[in-house]
Amino acid sequence: MSYPNNKLELTLFPSGAAMFQVQIGEETYSLEYHLDVGVGISKVSTATFGWEGYDYPFESFEEARTFIFDLLKNQ
Repeated sequence: MSYPNNKLELTLFPSGAAMFQVQIGEETYSLEYHLDVGVGISKVSTATFGWEGYDYPFESFEEARTFIFDLLKNQ
């Protein structure tokens, strides 16, 4: 699958955390992994920085990936 109209950005942190941001329509979604919190996705427009939590928490990367691909397919 290719989504050339969507901006993607991956950031890896020294702590082992990672953040993957994708622009979908007018919203930017941040898929994040934190060692102490796990995997989740948040809307950047409504994120509260400094608070470790997600709008959409997931048990696995696969669930988060499926969520993002569903958003991309339905844009």
